[in-house]
Amino acid sequence: SALCTSRTCEYCTDDAFLSPAEHEVYQTLAQARKRDWRMGRCAGKRAVASLLAHIYGTTPPVTSFEVRSGGPPYVTSLDPVLAHGLDTCTLSLAHSGERGLACVSLKQITRGVGVDVERIRSFRVETVRAFLTADEYERYSQMEVSLRDTYATRLWCIKEAYGKACGSGIALHPKRISVGEDMSTISVDGALVPLQSLWTSREDGY
Repeated sequence: SALCTSRTCEYCTDDAFLSPAEHEVYQTLAQARKRDWRMGRCAGKRAVASLLAHIYGTTPPVTSFEVRSGGPPYVTSLDPVLAHGLDTCTLSLAHSGERGLACVSLKQITRGVGVDVERIRSFRVETVRAFLTADEYERYSQMEVSLRDTYATRLWCIKEAYGKACGSGIALHPKRISVGEDMSTISVDGALVPLQSLWTSREDGY
């Protein structure tokens, strides 16, 4: 996995790490979207480069392959050797504020990966009710008020990441996804889902 932040990342201070095709897409984006998009791509390409280095024993230039999205993100390259390696990868991207996050794995190891990153924020009650299950909302409502925003944001991230991992994205309504009290398990429509791992972290307001 890779984390990119606008304050500390040495790679994405400009758009030199983008491939020509990525650069064309970048230039079409509204100015307000450019930073987030660039950070997500930066994190994704660094994560993929790390995996390719593990496969081939050397780290390819990040401009030699590109991250595309038309649905779930995927990686491709004009280099046939790289393209073969990239075809074995599954990738997930997220970005919010000053954070870009990516996770990549081999398809033979996992069927899918999903990540999400969000700035911890306050939710309106009606919004919380819209994405929490009855059990989750009961735990939320019984918490100290100071803990509620972090709890709700974490649950949102877990549900969003799971949707990405199984390829359904927002088509899978978040209330169908139930997160266990210790945040280590997920059930969908009441059936426990087998997971290789489920991990959350809080850092600098995210």
